[in-house]
Amino acid sequence: IGFIVAAVVDEGGTLLPRAGRVREDFEGKGIYTMMDKHIMEIHANLVNFKAVCFHDKNTSLVKKFEAGLLNATFERELLAFKAVRRNLNFHTTIHALSIVEELDKTDLEEVFQSEKLCQVLFTEKKIIASFWMPLRVLKGNVDVIFSENGAVLGSCVKEGN
Repeated sequence: IGFIVAAVVDEGGTLLPRAGRVREDFEGKGIYTMMDKHIMEIHANLVNFKAVCFHDKNTSLVKKFEAGLLNATFERELLAFKAVRRNLNFHTTIHALSIVEELDKTDLEEVFQSEKLCQVLFTEKKIIASFWMPLRVLKGNVDVIFSENGAVLGSCVKEGN
């Protein structure tokens, strides 16, 4: 009849629904709500928050937000694109930047643990990874980010500039 896929993220603090569907002839009968409540009951002793990421075309969540039933932790303009994985060549006249490189888990953990970097890069202490995954900037979320089909890229400003 239906399903919901959810992940526990933010080092166990947040339940994040990732996908869900209800068979068309059962829509509007409360099936999704029932499954959603059941998942929250199962994880009630583990998680403190439930996060959801949505766009302005999702009228049911927009209505809940406008009615004050949802709190916005942060809002972002998003642009999604699909790229073929290959070597990236960046042409820039800004010499202060290093080469853009693919980061590994250790690199991203170091970024997340640096208070100075997080104040600049993640002013709201949050990140949207893999398009629809709102996460807190915590070391425990690095594995979640790298479990997706994507690449984490980064560059840094050279010392003294």
